[in-house]
Amino acid sequence: MSRIATLLWEPDRVPLVLLLDQAEELFSLCPDAAEQGRFLDNLLAAVTDPTPHLYLLLTLRSDFLGETQRFPAFNTLLTRQARLVPVLDEPGLRLAGQPLDAAAVQLLLEEQSAGREGALPLLQYALTEVWRGLQAGQPAAQTLNACGGVGGALAGRAQQVYAALTPAAQAVARRCLLRLVQLGEGGPDTRRRAVLDDLLAEGETRADLLATLRRFAAADARFLTFWRGDDGREQVEITHDALIAHWGTLRDWLAADRDDLRLAARLEAAAKHWQVQGEAAGLLWRRPDLDLLRRYAGRHGTELTALQGRFYRAAGRRERRERLVKGGALLLTLIALGAAWWAYRAERVATLTRGQAEDLINYRLFDLRDQLQPIGRLQLLDGVSHKAAEYFERLPADRVFADSECKRGAAFLNGGNVRQAQGDLAGARESFEQELAIALPLFARTQAAEAPRFLGAVYNHLMAICVAQDDPQAALPYQRDSVAQMRKTANQSALAKSLLALYFIEDHVGDNQAALSTTTEALAIAHDIYQRQPDDASRPMLVQTLGNRSFALRLDRQYREAIAAAEEALALDPTQVWIMTNQAHGYLLSGQFDQAEAIYVGARARTVERRADLCGGGPRRLRQTAPARHRPPRHETDRGAA
Repeated sequence: MSRIATLLWEPDRVPLVLLLDQAEELFSLCPDAAEQGRFLDNLLAAVTDPTPHLYLLLTLRSDFLGETQRFPAFNTLLTRQARLVPVLDEPGLRLAGQPLDAAAVQLLLEEQSAGREGALPLLQYALTEVWRGLQAGQPAAQTLNACGGVGGALAGRAQQVYAALTPAAQAVARRCLLRLVQLGEGGPDTRRRAVLDDLLAEGETRADLLATLRRFAAADARFLTFWRGDDGREQVEITHDALIAHWGTLRDWLAADRDDLRLAARLEAAAKHWQVQGEAAGLLWRRPDLDLLRRYAGRHGTELTALQGRFYRAAGRRERRERLVKGGALLLTLIALGAAWWAYRAERVATLTRGQAEDLINYRLFDLRDQLQPIGRLQLLDGVSHKAAEYFERLPADRVFADSECKRGAAFLNGGNVRQAQGDLAGARESFEQELAIALPLFARTQAAEAPRFLGAVYNHLMAICVAQDDPQAALPYQRDSVAQMRKTANQSALAKSLLALYFIEDHVGDNQAALSTTTEALAIAHDIYQRQPDDASRPMLVQTLGNRSFALRLDRQYREAIAAAEEALALDPTQVWIMTNQAHGYLLSGQFDQAEAIYVGARARTVERRADLCGGGPRRLRQTAPARHRPPRHETDRGAA
């Protein structure tokens, strides 16, 4: 702005004063806060530039002062330099040209306009009526009371203009005045500008519209203002917001048609955008907006502009075309579905027949296994299960479904059970691994709920076979996978058992840190189960877990913790000699020899009693060494080891 001003005049010689009247329209007519900020920043940059002599004189309604707080720099400058201009006071009214009595001044200032925002236009209309009354010899106070006061003068004059119109012209005035109001969402309603042609309804002439609206712009009314914009088109707006605030008829219209006015504003914006974009079909309204537009047209069909009418009809035509296309597509789809259904039905019959045969194969395999195993003739089933697996292996790719994959896996599972029962550990391990290769991708695709339990069982089979083959290193990853699957289930008891098995393998391979971590998790689960249901089923598991925990802690040289875990286990079951022995080892290795000796003696006595119970006779001499798994490791030597 400073650069433009510099081109227009010589700033070093003559200062320039820029008058910005009715600045509240920046907030009432421009909804974009970013654009408001850019405009104010431009003004601030111009008036704060020290080089050009540019002065800004700005008028702003006091009820819009709160809007400036969103722009701190402008608000600060306004606070420092603004001057509040009050409404006409008593001296001002008395200097107006004709004397007003005290009652009239009191009525104008205190009772009618005191504390009102935008009181100046109200006083303008009220004083006009007062002056007319004075010229007719009527006192000012009597005139004010007769016209309804300050606001009533303006509203009364607007009502007179409206009442003088014909019913058809009244409908036109109502429609146009409503469209010249900017609805205040959370604030006061304000005026808005409109191009005159945008107010023309379909079938309405421009001359008829102007004839109606110019009645509100007469010299004795001036409710509307007309002018031509930069593009040469004639524009119109309500002269002052006071008309909106004080004309009761207009307020009633706004209250009754508020929802329709919002929809009309959306329709106007959408229709103009559609026109600017070359009437693109993609910009036409669809349901549910089109349904709202239909109901609106039913109420205000004669009020649609030519552009809005074209937009509405084009949207309806597009919907009908789409309905016809969808109907044809639906018919073709139904025909295709019918043909596909017959093909599917034939394939389904064949699939069901094949499925029944495959189910029968697996059923007979499991049935024969259960019958032959008790009599030691499982070798007769070996060839049959192998041929069943080959059958599923040879299935074409287009016939391999999740169901057939399950049956194929069942065949391998059955073959693994048969070979395991026969003692063919290598063959059983191969069958279980083949079953695992099928089950993992299958369950990953189907997300079956029983997948963790089933996979955990298969991993457990493989672990048992590796242990039987004296290959604990190979068994360890299988059991860890089994534990991982059991963690996905809600069966805490099964998870605790799986953790116990994992502990024994980790202990066997000498990974004491892993074994210690495993007993920590297993002990938490066993404690939880026993607290919820302290019975003979949960107690042995907790005792076993505590004993394993004590053993792992002792190997980790945490003797005090090992002794405490053993004491907790023996408090639940004092008959466990192996836990007593481990507790004694803990005392021995921590240098508490008397306690160790006492527990060793008690453990020996308990062992003699148990042997006597088992043999049905008196006590016999037993070897006094602890089981091999409970012997202290070689690095745990002390003064009493001898």
